[in-house]
Amino acid sequence: MKRQDIYLQAPTRAGLLADLGALGYVVDGAIRLPGGCDSILADDLALTSAATDEEGNETTPAITLDGTVVLASCTEDVAAVLRGAGFAASEIVDFRPGFPVFGGGPLVEDAPAAVAAMRAAILAELAKIDAASVRPLRAQTAGTASSEDVDRLAELEARASGLRGELAGLE
Repeated sequence: MKRQDIYLQAPTRAGLLADLGALGYVVDGAIRLPGGCDSILADDLALTSAATDEEGNETTPAITLDGTVVLASCTEDVAAVLRGAGFAASEIVDFRPGFPVFGGGPLVEDAPAAVAAMRAAILAELAKIDAASVRPLRAQTAGTASSEDVDRLAELEARASGLRGELAGLE
């Protein structure tokens, strides 16, 4: 049986767990979906990376789900229960064009496929950051860096650090 991936988003972890607990899907503070369903819990999850031009300037912002997010990879029956629930704090984030395959609507076989897709998206973004770092780093190495070059490198490193944290959370 195919599974459906659904994202639930809430401002706080406690709110999300309370909503799922009302359905009987939380045991001892952990999400326990029925019927072999899986879930992944994350905070401030990036669904799409920011697009940049050749010089590393952001042209399209990243799409990030703030707060606490759970990816529920579940059977159609459990998906129907989640979609029909009247959550107090949580909301379902619907799939929109441009989201990776693990976002809200597409069917996938299981949560490991979603984790692999998330990992690939993070690695691709890290590669973009590396490429965008070359010019300001070259200027800094040559001793000709402007304050903009230094600021750009700091921004890129901050973003890369966050992505490395997300990547570590997937492993």
